[in-house]
Amino acid sequence: QGDAVARFELAAKALREEPEHVACGTVHGHREHEMVCRTVAQAEALDRMLKEKNRAACIVIELKVDEVALVNRLHTRIAEMKARGEQPRSDDNEETLRKRLQVYRDQTAPIIPHYEKKRALRSVDGMADIEDVAAQIEAVLKDGPPPENGHHPHLK
Repeated sequence: QGDAVARFELAAKALREEPEHVACGTVHGHREHEMVCRTVAQAEALDRMLKEKNRAACIVIELKVDEVALVNRLHTRIAEMKARGEQPRSDDNEETLRKRLQVYRDQTAPIIPHYEKKRALRSVDGMADIEDVAAQIEAVLKDGPPPENGHHPHLK
C-alpha cells in the first residue's frame, strides 16, 4: 500500500510540475495517464490538479467482482498449482485476499460516489473472462471522459 501511495505522489508531482511529460501507458491504442486514486483525498487532489492545469476530466473504471467467487478462484488456482508441483506465492492465500478486499472496501470504495457525481465512473464486469474484460475497458476508453457539463451522451 505504501508503494501505491508513493507512485501516486510521484505522478501527482509530475502532473503539477510538467503536465506535458506525465508518464502515460497505452491500453489498446489509447494513451491514458497512470494516476491510480485509492482514497477520496487522492481523488480530490487529482481533480484539483487537473482543473489547475486545464486538463480533461478523467474516467474511472470500476471492476465489479464477486468476492466469494474470487476466494473460490484463489483456492482452485492454489490446488492446480500444487497438483503441478508448483508453490503458490507467499501472498497467494485467503487471508491476504480478504485483507486486500477489506482495504478496498474501507479506503478505495468510498471514491465511487465521488466519481458517480461527476458521471465519470464506468463499471466493468471483472468476473468475465479476460478477453471480455479487455473489450469492455476498450469500449469505455473509446467513449472518452464525460464532457465538462457532466452530461455524457451515452449515459442516461
